[in-house]
Amino acid sequence: MKAIPFALLLIGVSTSYFILLASTSLGDVPPLPVVAAFIGGVGICTFLADLYARIDRRWNQPPQPPYYLIDTTHGRCLELAADGSYESCRNFLSTLENQFQAEYFEHMDAGPCPNSNKDQGFWTVNMFGQDFFVMRHRGYGLCIWGPKPPADVTGFLRIAEHFQAVEFVTWQRRIARKLHFHSRRCAATMAK
Repeated sequence: MKAIPFALLLIGVSTSYFILLASTSLGDVPPLPVVAAFIGGVGICTFLADLYARIDRRWNQPPQPPYYLIDTTHGRCLELAADGSYESCRNFLSTLENQFQAEYFEHMDAGPCPNSNKDQGFWTVNMFGQDFFVMRHRGYGLCIWGPKPPADVTGFLRIAEHFQAVEFVTWQRRIARKLHFHSRRCAATMAK
């Protein structure tokens, strides 16, 4: 069931009960007002949660590849504009090898034919003294995952700069950055 129609149904049931109670005084049994208020609260919370999810999904649309994302939880990810074929991934790996002296080791999904040309492929890449992870998916593209925090990010940023990738920043992170910058500036002003 969709969240907004369900939330509107709950809000409608709760509102109808209170209108009926105010106009006719029917249903003035002790647990019913509390239950109706609870149902209305659940409906309002469901409505607001779904509204937030829709706004979040719309405002956090990633840009066209190539773009990169630096996440403090999962690490760093660089999405590239490619068809995700085996050949495009091999070209990408050879570019990494030529430009950054990368060493890569292929390992595919476990299955009956591990060396077959399947829809997905995975490679472990070592460069800048760090381990990266390249993943391809036919029809969707390819990406490279950088080392997780607190590892150094300069090697990953060099790769992103080479492919002219833009940074994808969510609206929540933009607000956090502005607030953090504002709090540092206020602290510096107060110190004077």
